[in-house]
Amino acid sequence: MSTLVWGLLEKGQDDSETIEEAIARLVDAHNEDEESHVGTGQSLKSHKASAIIDHVASSIIASTIKDGEVIAPKLGWDRFFVMPELESADAWNKTSEGTGDEIVCETIGCLKLKAGDAVGNKSVVFVEHPFVTVTEGFDPVLSARLDDDGSDGLDIGMAIGDKNPFSVVAKMIGIKYVNADAKIYAFYIYYSGATYYEVKYEIAAAAPAGEIYKIVVDDTNESVYYYIDDVLVKTIDYSAHAPGIDSSDLFSIGCQNADVGFNLSVYLTSPIYYQNWS
Repeated sequence: MSTLVWGLLEKGQDDSETIEEAIARLVDAHNEDEESHVGTGQSLKSHKASAIIDHVASSIIASTIKDGEVIAPKLGWDRFFVMPELESADAWNKTSEGTGDEIVCETIGCLKLKAGDAVGNKSVVFVEHPFVTVTEGFDPVLSARLDDDGSDGLDIGMAIGDKNPFSVVAKMIGIKYVNADAKIYAFYIYYSGATYYEVKYEIAAAAPAGEIYKIVVDDTNESVYYYIDDVLVKTIDYSAHAPGIDSSDLFSIGCQNADVGFNLSVYLTSPIYYQNWS
């Protein structure tokens, strides 16, 4: 094969285009050619044929999806799913304590949980299933919008794996507002050597006021992700001490009185819970 030497090639003295300009011109022409990279084995052809098409996270938005195209199976109905409309409180399992306690639908879509008037009185709703259990291996997810009544006298909590989000002697994964600290914590509780241990981290310094709180368990990576209004605020690695939850009490949400003599309430909207079958 002969080697071309630049100095021996023909040149046009009437063309002032530099090598850099020529390269830029050819690249632009290539980019504007709609047939570029569509041949067999080329990048766009391979991208279209890939089993999984990789896109930047959050790059597919609602306006790009045709109405009616997303059907129920695509929403994850191949797993256990709880998404109540909160038209009634009747089917919930409940713990309601003290004078003046109440668990009622404030309106369609909103559950009011009022604690009794003594410190420690709880008002909690939970789901106890006769056939389904939860472990961190099922990658459970729990989210809900929580509003306190503005009185600043309640502990407020939500948890996966137990019927009482305020217990310190039960394995669970949760989020809770502790009134005495005026802080919200991401936490989990595990059991080891006949003792329960709590791992917790502060994630906010104000009582719930309409935010959406979400707990996402990822057992493959031995981690729990905690979100407030869809913003990741904390990741807890539990590889050193797994929660070890194994319960038919799938999740709980409620409040606990921290101010004697008053009946205080939290409002629950849009609870969603789901987990893999196995």
